[in-house]
Amino acid sequence: MKMESRSRLVNDFVASINILLSGIDELIQNRFFKEVTEAVSFSQLKVLMLIARTKGGTITNVATYLRISLPAASKSVNKLVQQNLIQRTSHGDDRRKNELVLTREGETLLSRYYAIQTEALNELFSAIPDESMTNITSQLDQMATSLRNHQDAPKELCYRCGVYFRNKCLRREDENCSCYPHPFSFDENAKEKETCNQ
Repeated sequence: MKMESRSRLVNDFVASINILLSGIDELIQNRFFKEVTEAVSFSQLKVLMLIARTKGGTITNVATYLRISLPAASKSVNKLVQQNLIQRTSHGDDRRKNELVLTREGETLLSRYYAIQTEALNELFSAIPDESMTNITSQLDQMATSLRNHQDAPKELCYRCGVYFRNKCLRREDENCSCYPHPFSFDENAKEKETCNQ
């Protein structure tokens, strides 16, 4: 009975996290797409965010880091190029090696997204004190890092912290870190350049 009660608590906890994250995504996307006329999807917006935080990102990097296929990454990048939101810098005949950078239009679009995101999140969490937010973040990080000790966790388990645009990698201080090295460096404007190294 005690085990069932504990299982219910765990299930409710995980469900609450998923509901919160889903709600946050919906809130931000709804606000953003009400104000923006550009025909860009949220997944393409994530590509813009990733490229903005890196130097010399490639289609292969985008595919690897966002865990999508090369054709899917290429299709997304092509559309963004056509919309003049990113541009390729020539790197021979192999498009996968061409470096990707944001255009001025891409930077402007991303700035608008970040402004909307910041405003929405500040409103949403305004009632939570800084100390509580720090404690909750720390507890969630501990839970995330505990995944590496799970018997079914792959040896190369990587949280891909950069996908979530965190400057600090959760595994960098783990001496047994064997996750994939980040395929590219974070932009020097990031507060910290922390990467997992094999």
